[in-house]
Amino acid sequence: MPPPPLPNADPREPARLRSLAVFAPIVAGGEKLPDYERWLGRRIHGVVDNADETGGWPEMLNSVRFLARSYQGKPYHLILGIPMIPYRGGSSLARGAAGDYDTHHREMARELVRRGLGRCTVRLGWEFNGRWMPWFAGDDPESFKRYWRRTVDVYRRASPDFRFDWCPTLGRKAMETDRAWPGADYVDVIGADVYNEWWNARSKDDRQARWHDEYIWTPFGLQWQISFARQHGKRISFPEWGTRPESAHGGRGGGDDPFFIERMAAWFDAADDLMAYHGYFERVDVALSGGLYPRCAEAFRRLFGRA
Repeated sequence: MPPPPLPNADPREPARLRSLAVFAPIVAGGEKLPDYERWLGRRIHGVVDNADETGGWPEMLNSVRFLARSYQGKPYHLILGIPMIPYRGGSSLARGAAGDYDTHHREMARELVRRGLGRCTVRLGWEFNGRWMPWFAGDDPESFKRYWRRTVDVYRRASPDFRFDWCPTLGRKAMETDRAWPGADYVDVIGADVYNEWWNARSKDDRQARWHDEYIWTPFGLQWQISFARQHGKRISFPEWGTRPESAHGGRGGGDDPFFIERMAAWFDAADDLMAYHGYFERVDVALSGGLYPRCAEAFRRLFGRA
């Protein structure tokens, strides 16, 4: 199993603190991180951010350049989401598997290395099990896997110290998650993005049932992630996690629910030696530091800050 990636973490602390990162607060870039640390009352060890997939390849490369400048020289391990396909331009997994996009990834890898970020973790093609992503793997999992392996090789040629996070959304979405597994030689961390939502009727008001049914024992849920990681000798991560406004998905969001925060913290500690990092999604209507969810914020600061 590879060593945990986060620098400056105290091995004597519980896993939830050793693996403490944040999904870039408020605005992309490193400038806001000291403000977040003051709010939390604790130093963090890592930061998660995503390159832009909403345009074409030039916009994606420009966003990587911006993020590389923003995080250059900062005392945090960077976990950077790299899209496999932009929304615009008619790209495809099959063309990626054939090598048509190697040049784009080579440029992004070289930019990261040039900025001193050749040891960062690349969260390549995150949430690939959902149809909302242009690189959705379910329609062509074989091309997804070939493209993934090819891209990892491109980054490793730029720096052998890049690490790679294979990160679906928790649970069964539009495919069976493991159909997109590219092989243990091409993955360092097995991630999961987890948000506080309910989909089963009994989970609406019964939070214990929600935790049991929607998170732990749902197909491709938390228990599956741990078992799959142990099977392949990998660590686990939660690069994005957070509560949701109650209005999300037609009224299925968890809202100001400290129980969810407490359960996630306990899960991180229980995972212990497997934990690589976790990053609360400190943006928009999920953020805690802006005052939208005071009960969640109190629980988070108690469990992840300095009490």
